[in-house]
Amino acid sequence: MICKHTFGVHRLLEIEWWKNRHRKKIKIERQKIRCRNPKCRSEKVVRNGWRKCERKKPVQRYLCKSCGKTFSGIDGFVGRHFDADVIIRSLSMAAAKLSSNEVRGQLKLVGIKVDTSTIHRWTDCYSSRMCEYAAVLRVDTRRQWHVDELFFKILKKKRYLFAVMDGASRFILSYEISPLKQGFKPAGLFAVAALRAFRLPRIVVSDGLTDFIKVSKKIFYLNSGPRFVHIREIHL
Repeated sequence: MICKHTFGVHRLLEIEWWKNRHRKKIKIERQKIRCRNPKCRSEKVVRNGWRKCERKKPVQRYLCKSCGKTFSGIDGFVGRHFDADVIIRSLSMAAAKLSSNEVRGQLKLVGIKVDTSTIHRWTDCYSSRMCEYAAVLRVDTRRQWHVDELFFKILKKKRYLFAVMDGASRFILSYEISPLKQGFKPAGLFAVAALRAFRLPRIVVSDGLTDFIKVSKKIFYLNSGPRFVHIREIHL
């Protein structure tokens, strides 16, 4: 038997083993440069000077030995007249709830002049792409999830936003918008969250809505493993 003096050490080793059990090593390789001609797409490419730009650093030009055409290098932001660092900095500040005028002011302090309409186009374009990527992303969640609703109005009509969130990473697993609060059926909300996660939760924290308690036990119940617990922590 494990004595009381070594119990803490064994417990820490079990926690570290559980953390690294489902973790996979992902190796990201640099994309090979190919010819941008759709009929060619050859990898026999050599460097061919630089192209000067007014608002960003010089762009590397390439020459395809197969078809003889030249093209510019791709930095991930095709068709943009600013550097990738400026766009990424603007998107990160917009994600931190800064307005377009505030982002413009922060960039102006560094010596970068960007119009507010340009920042609007960046946020509209790349936020939709990130939403499409996150919609099909499977998440390595922890054992505790949180469920709650948010009241708001759209065109003077009352709506409720129901969402399921991972307790550790605070990642939104699924959400639904409903005109009713008491008559809302969370079966589809929990089913989508279960499909997007690698493991089902053992603890669900929500308010006193009775439908959350009934449906969560049906969807998240397992015959083996730790017992499923529903906590009604959010209350007056």
